[in-house]
Amino acid sequence: MEGLEYLFYQLMLYFLPFPLILGLVLFFLSRIQKKIKIIAFLIILPLLLRAIFGLYFFPPPLEFFLKIHSEILTKKAIESKNSGICLSIGELFPFFSLIPPSRARSTLVPLQKDCVIAVAVAEQNESLCDVLISSRMLYSPNRNGYKNDCYIKVAEVKKDLSVCERLEKGVTPSIEHCYRQVFLISEKYKDILAECRKIPQPKYYFSEELEDCIKRIAIETNNLELCKGIWSPGKSAECTREIQLGVGGVLNTCKDLLTLEGKRECIKNIAIERDDINLCALVSYGYWSSKTEECYKEIIFSGRRNSQSACEEFTGSAKKICEFEVAVNWNNISICKKGGPYDSTDWCYTGIAIKRKDPQICYEMKSDYIYSNEEDCFTDLALKTNNLEICKEIKEYQYHQDECVAKIAIKRNDISICESIANSEKKKGCLFRIYVNRNDLEICKNILNLIPSGWSYKDSCFEQLAIKRNDPKLCEYIEKPSSRDLCYKKFGIIK
Repeated sequence: MEGLEYLFYQLMLYFLPFPLILGLVLFFLSRIQKKIKIIAFLIILPLLLRAIFGLYFFPPPLEFFLKIHSEILTKKAIESKNSGICLSIGELFPFFSLIPPSRARSTLVPLQKDCVIAVAVAEQNESLCDVLISSRMLYSPNRNGYKNDCYIKVAEVKKDLSVCERLEKGVTPSIEHCYRQVFLISEKYKDILAECRKIPQPKYYFSEELEDCIKRIAIETNNLELCKGIWSPGKSAECTREIQLGVGGVLNTCKDLLTLEGKRECIKNIAIERDDINLCALVSYGYWSSKTEECYKEIIFSGRRNSQSACEEFTGSAKKICEFEVAVNWNNISICKKGGPYDSTDWCYTGIAIKRKDPQICYEMKSDYIYSNEEDCFTDLALKTNNLEICKEIKEYQYHQDECVAKIAIKRNDISICESIANSEKKKGCLFRIYVNRNDLEICKNILNLIPSGWSYKDSCFEQLAIKRNDPKLCEYIEKPSSRDLCYKKFGIIK
């Protein structure tokens, strides 16, 4: 648009309300009976308000003017290499500062953001993105990832993974997202991943074949950074796990275990022992797993961290786990109350309940978060305090109370407690876990005498014992061919 046309639209927007304002002033100065004045005032006032404040409801014509303004300032910002100019978009309107934040976020802010990104990308300079957290932006920078989004765009253009390291932690899109967007096209890995880049892939995600290719090369070259570029969280964790197991280090004791289940259990125990939240991520299989939950939960319950500042090194859910661990250390339930409706929030309350040995905290959790898992809170509290009586606090479902009793029985290695369970299947399961934990082959051979009608447990007992002893030869005792083959497969043996 030419400069004169732009000036015309700007003047029109500025001066459109003035005829109405002038009419209103003249109206008040005229000598008309009071009642007519009131009636006329009620008619004119809505029109006046619509003329002035209607500008900030952004009807389509005004959105069109905004886009014109944005195009002009974006061009000017690129030419002057000054991304700060982008924050002036929209200031052609009178009373600009009175625009409601919700309107600004949906209309003005995206234009400002796109302008800043255009300047930063044109200059290939991620520092120009920093204006997106300026106080002049009409939104809360803490709730938006506009700056990170801008950094990622620059990183893609520069094909530079180091830009990803400068992203703000704990904000979406994350550093991991930047890696996944950039590393396949990065100059750093252009030659290493040449083979993988030939694999056809969908537009918005990596194919399984491509991820397998990256994972294989990462493991072959012992390159942990490559694992960060795998989209699937489970496969990324698997890649990191295999490399760390290969190089030994803190996971050296898990290195010689033959089954994935055994390795994951080993890593989980090391993570809990070392209070290492990052290691918990290596326990996952797929997007999430019960062992990952156990790992995070036990770390929160331990309450060993005593400084919130130590949590700044983490992002996403790991940061929340860290903060809740500090809450347990401080015995500060107010941090749990601010956690939101998540599993980790439940663990925070439970950690406080364990620290105080107080079942009332579980009731308080249920009061604060109606969909929280009260039964798990009581069960974990009973287990950690070795107090069977706490299981009686679970009143709504007998099944959950039986589960609580079974866990105490397994912890105490006490068959008599299993016998007190009313549900026959839950009782059998309780007995089975105790017998398996005794790590005795003769028990598995005689399991039918120990657990009446426990046909389904015999083969499972041999499989669990094989994994526990890291000995695939024990799979041979399994009678059902398909179950026996599955047992061998867990050890990487195909029969």
